[in-house]
Amino acid sequence: MKINIEKRKNIINPNFEVVERKGVGHPDTVSDSLAEKISVEYSKYCLEHFGYVLHHNVDKVGVLGGLIDLNWQNSYLKKPIRVILDGRISCSFGGEKIPVYEIAEKAIKEQIVKNLPILNVEKDLEIVDFSTDYSKNPHWFNPRAMELSAVTGKLPETCQVVINESREVFLSPNGTLIGIHNLGYRLTSAGVDKFTKNSVTLIPDDPDGTSRKIREELEKLTGKNLSVLIADSDGCDDRRGSIGVALGISGFHPILKTKQIDVVTGKEKFSEEDISSMLANAASILLGQRGKGTPVVIISGLSFQRDLEAGIIKDVLP
Repeated sequence: MKINIEKRKNIINPNFEVVERKGVGHPDTVSDSLAEKISVEYSKYCLEHFGYVLHHNVDKVGVLGGLIDLNWQNSYLKKPIRVILDGRISCSFGGEKIPVYEIAEKAIKEQIVKNLPILNVEKDLEIVDFSTDYSKNPHWFNPRAMELSAVTGKLPETCQVVINESREVFLSPNGTLIGIHNLGYRLTSAGVDKFTKNSVTLIPDDPDGTSRKIREELEKLTGKNLSVLIADSDGCDDRRGSIGVALGISGFHPILKTKQIDVVTGKEKFSEEDISSMLANAASILLGQRGKGTPVVIISGLSFQRDLEAGIIKDVLP
């Protein structure tokens, strides 16, 4: 190979071409080779069974790295490498169902070991199939979701839900995914929590309204004046651990105003405290995380301003 160094700043009509070459283990190369292998195996199946190659677009393949535990002595995958299929493919012909997932799974496992020879496909590989035979894919992710997935390690579909629930999404300096929820809350991942492998939980559509309905039902059952606060745990982007956050209230005013005298001017002034957040944090000590299984905490002996019209969105959020 001969390499010439060109010192001119402006190169006009150069007689050379710059080509980017990606190795066999590069994510782009892996994704392209998997898509090609799936197409080849699917086409073979169609020709063998129907005599025709049916319509398919399987170029929407993403490869996401797993989570590795690395030290001076050894390393191992704590979470598997994920291959995400998100294309369009015919799933049947003439009333005969085509085993699309099985074809894709076999093709992926055969091909990926050629790119990543030491990968244990039975242990360290997860295939997420969102392919469809419809013209509009319900799991179609925009580039922002794929970008956030690559940075945070969350699945693209989870990142897409965060985007859908938010008026603004950004990463904190520490890399925490923050969403300004459509209702106005500033929450980690916009309050989107993973529930099961294939589902997430969201905050209520109307937290204050939900709190009011719960309070009214409880007051009918008990015959007493009660207040209700809906709280959730939220991760902090500036410190370790989670805290309690008040999402909705009913029956009391969330802001406690205290009159005091300014030590400098001697004039009377008022300070404001977010009592709803204080109560949410106090209750969270007993509530714990979802796995603890404590749905309700009762707080008694507290004096507060009775207010049936107040709410978090109305009186606390900017």
